[in-house]
Amino acid sequence: MIVTAANGDELWLVNSGEDCLDFSVPGHTFIRCSGTFNVAGGTGRFRGATGSGQFAVVAEVTGFVGPTVLSIITVSLPAPPSRVRLAVFGS
Repeated sequence: MIVTAANGDELWLVNSGEDCLDFSVPGHTFIRCSGTFNVAGGTGRFRGATGSGQFAVVAEVTGFVGPTVLSIITVSLPAPPSRVRLAVFGS
């Protein structure tokens, strides 16, 4: 996964874990994810970055575009920043 800062600097993460779809709230679709990540470097201020950790994320699917699996999701994280927008592509 690549996290891009406002100035374009990138932080590169390699993650491993489990994603589960959650339809428990009528009219809403959530993706619940958990696992581990390793920091693989980056650009700009993230050049040479290292580290690792665990994550747990709940994302709400807010829309689908086109016939393929393209979803725009809002992700709630346990610590700041509290909301991140991601574009997730699949086939």
